Amino acid sequence: MVKDYVVFDLETTGLSPDKDTIIEIGALKVIQGKVADRFSEFINPHQKLTQQISELTGITDDMLAGARNLQAVVGDFVDFCEDYVVVGHNLGFDYRFTKMAAEKYHLPFEHEGIDTLKIAKTVHKDLPSRSLGALCEHYGIINSSAHRAYHDALATAKLYQTLAHYFETSEPKLFVPEKMGFKAKKQQPMTKKQKAYLKDLCKYHKIEFNDAMEQMTPEERKKLYPLLGEEYIAEILSYTEDAAEYLQEINLENAARVISEMDSDDAVDVLENLDADTKTRIVDLLDDDAEKDVKLILSYEDDEIGSKMTTNFIVIGKNLNIRQATHELIRQAGENDNISTIYVVDENEQYYGAIDLKDLIVARDYQDLDNLISTSYPYVGAHEKISECIERLKDYAEDSIPVLSEEGKILGVITAYDIVEAVDEEMGEDYAKLAGLTAEEDLEETTFQSMKKRLPWLIILLFLGMVVSSVVGIFETVVAVIPIVMCFQSLILDMAGNVGTQSLAVTIRVLMDENLNRKDKFGLILKEMRIGFANGLFLGIMAFVFIGLYVCFIKGNALSYSFLISGCVGVSLMLAMVISSLVGTTIPLLFHKIKVDPAVASGPLITTVNDLVAVVTYYGLVWLFMIKLLKI
Repeated sequence: MVKDYVVFDLETTGLSPDKDTIIEIGALKVIQGKVADRFSEFINPHQKLTQQISELTGITDDMLAGARNLQAVVGDFVDFCEDYVVVGHNLGFDYRFTKMAAEKYHLPFEHEGIDTLKIAKTVHKDLPSRSLGALCEHYGIINSSAHRAYHDALATAKLYQTLAHYFETSEPKLFVPEKMGFKAKKQQPMTKKQKAYLKDLCKYHKIEFNDAMEQMTPEERKKLYPLLGEEYIAEILSYTEDAAEYLQEINLENAARVISEMDSDDAVDVLENLDADTKTRIVDLLDDDAEKDVKLILSYEDDEIGSKMTTNFIVIGKNLNIRQATHELIRQAGENDNISTIYVVDENEQYYGAIDLKDLIVARDYQDLDNLISTSYPYVGAHEKISECIERLKDYAEDSIPVLSEEGKILGVITAYDIVEAVDEEMGEDYAKLAGLTAEEDLEETTFQSMKKRLPWLIILLFLGMVVSSVVGIFETVVAVIPIVMCFQSLILDMAGNVGTQSLAVTIRVLMDENLNRKDKFGLILKEMRIGFANGLFLGIMAFVFIGLYVCFIKGNALSYSFLISGCVGVSLMLAMVISSLVGTTIPLLFHKIKVDPAVASGPLITTVNDLVAVVTYYGLVWLFMIKLLKI
């Protein structure tokens, strides 16, 4: 019997060393038949345990949350084992997991071993089960915490000594250590040549790799990921809408390596679509540079321009000569491919200006670099609101624009693509706001969340609608005497609402210009009223003629009576359109003045106010002219 050895046991997330990982290592070192040292430690797998594993082992996610990572624990365990013989029950299983983990981090783990399961299969062919639990029960070995690594290792040590006591003399070969012949299977990613061939093949057959990924099953994609390698996966996911879904098919350590290969803004976009816990775990596993960039972008609010920037840009010092600047460009281009504009900083690392790539390429050595720098090149502050600066960014028409800190240092750049994307998002938000919503609805939102967005404005509009209805009730004598007037109420309301919405849209568009002065605003109001009057006059005349003919010939009323009705409709229409133009312009201007987003508050409010104005104007004219003055 071997007198010096290490007995160990593992708890894992599953049965496959390729897909699963170790969550606990328990071991004890036996010297001359006595326990000389112990090893017991959890490992943070950076993923949630399945219910089955938790129930089997008694290990929970909370127990693993503060544990060290696999590399650190396996490194210490390799040192713990030294050159000793290793003993285990079903040793092949535990050895494979340990061997693969060790090779992953380039750690030596070569040992001879003794498997108590192998011994038991020979000497206890009569037993129905040769599991560790069954054998402990057979020999009266107490294992108070079965399926916990250290306690199983201790039970295995006692079992080994018991089996040696009874059977080593009769079966000496069973107790001779054997060389563990397992060799970890290495799955190498594709070479550059193979990747180039794959791209050419997809191009030849007109296959979009992103679409091909979508057609695969999760199992097929999982087999493909190790072949593609992290860099190629990152390239694919950067242009894939379902990137977060695919990323969750990869273990967290590999997912972190993929994210580290992506541009910082693309990485943030993918991370934002993950649940909070997974996002935090992946960010903690990123390499130092990627973690710094990602955390920087994530530190800004969603409505700040800093949340849209990327750290993929070239920056050089202003005191370089042409040759030095070119060398610096070449050096940085290996890591940053956004090179069309080169940014320049002064000796204090503050933003100084920008150089067009073409200008640097054609420059001669004798030229002064300062002559190439555009010191008036635009920039934005990282904390600027997207809604406030997006129009300015559109006007610049540059490939990229630097994003500065409050101290004037370049934090990142916002590209033309990012600007287009931000404009699209703003338009979507404004569209939602015109309906009285606070933001675009997410398809994943619950019914309750959507109700919370819509209900406040609907309650306000309910009471305003009740006011409109009450006003209509005031004119019930008009309706009782001249019922036909009700036929044209909706016409006036709809036209007033349309005019108000047009004025609102124009006003909000104009308000994007922060340089708008009081004179410009007053001019806008007058212009919209002129337009409302002209359109109202034209449509009022049309209504006067056609409605008069309709009431006369279709409804069979007297000519004078018919055109009195149509006259009230025509005049009401004209007045309602003028007033609606005024309301549609002044209300958003007022909200803008008091720092309330006009897109949020104006749309529903203007509609209801215009309804009220139109009702009062129409029924008031009918009551005044036809009932009070003409005594009809």
